[in-house]
Amino acid sequence: MAKNKQLIEFYKVLNARTADILPKLYSAFALALWEGLAMPEDEKVEAIKDVIATTQEIWQAHADDEIDILERCRELTGIEIMR
Repeated sequence: MAKNKQLIEFYKVLNARTADILPKLYSAFALALWEGLAMPEDEKVEAIKDVIATTQEIWQAHADDEIDILERCRELTGIEIMR
């Protein structure tokens, strides 16, 4: 029973860290896009929102399959995201 409690506590901490990290990651991503997009500022907001929405759609699409999203990114774009 003690092992179950430890596992539950571990997942609580993991979920809390993830809940903190993901908004920061998306914020950094949005800031990088803001600085890198060559378009008028009034168009950037919607463009960035669209990109973020698309990342969430891609995440959901791969959440239930066996495809490694990091590998797929490397194959399609040539961009290798390191763990």
